[in-house]
Amino acid sequence: MGSLWKTSLSLFALFILAFIVVGFLLPRENNFHVTKSVQCSQDRAFTMINELKNWETWSPWQEYDPNMKLNYSKISSGKDAWYTWDGNMDVGKGKLTILDCKVNEKINMVLNYGDERPANCSFTLKPVAEGTKITWSMDIHGSESAIFSKFLNGYKYVMMKHFLGKYFNRGLDNINKSCP
Repeated sequence: MGSLWKTSLSLFALFILAFIVVGFLLPRENNFHVTKSVQCSQDRAFTMINELKNWETWSPWQEYDPNMKLNYSKISSGKDAWYTWDGNMDVGKGKLTILDCKVNEKINMVLNYGDERPANCSFTLKPVAEGTKITWSMDIHGSESAIFSKFLNGYKYVMMKHFLGKYFNRGLDNINKSCP
């Protein structure tokens, strides 16, 4: 029985060491971008994003909890507009605030999600032949601890890229469907 215990402990230690080493080798980018061209005018695309109440028609998370509770600030578009949500396990709870915007060009936001550190988000809009090219970005903030951030941020980036990528694409597809 002692040999089995030593083997198990050795395998566990090897797993932990491999986890740390792989974490050091993963990319540690702090931002994540999804770009998509949509078949609508720059003005319409801007309105779909800048007016926070419009998010109910295109947000990919709305599909995961159509019964989530939403609260809006007195102004629901432009600088300082915000909304909060409280939903099921799939969407959690948080707050999104517009920090600033430049009409038909860019919207900068901050996302507070649960106990995570705030994330900066932005939408950049550029006219293209087939409509508008929208780039949805999120700056992912790593761990405050230098030791943990060295290897955990790599895992966080890979998970965000995998999970957020499909949600961002879904949201931009929904904006495309919502545009006349």
